[in-house]
Amino acid sequence: ALRGGAISSALTAGAGVSEGGQLAPARAFDGTLDTSWVADCGDSGCEPGEAWVGLQLDSPAEVQCVRFFQSGLEARRLQTVTLASWQNERWYEQAQYSGLG
Repeated sequence: ALRGGAISSALTAGAGVSEGGQLAPARAFDGTLDTSWVADCGDSGCEPGEAWVGLQLDSPAEVQCVRFFQSGLEARRLQTVTLASWQNERWYEQAQYSGLG
């Protein structure tokens, strides 16, 4: 299992909702489908790169599998996911998946 802290794109309390929005990224990684992380972009959806969730790992790790569980509401489903790693003060894209929604 990966060990680390959940992080997200929310910078301030005004940028998300604690009930499951961008201020609660740990809900994306808690192992239960009873909770979730939801981007707080409004009814029009998120622009690319506007909302993100991730893990700040305690040590380097090789990730071999990623699983996404999406909302039953089509308007809330993501269409594209980019997996990236933070190295040497910048993001490096590792993979991108499209046509998911």
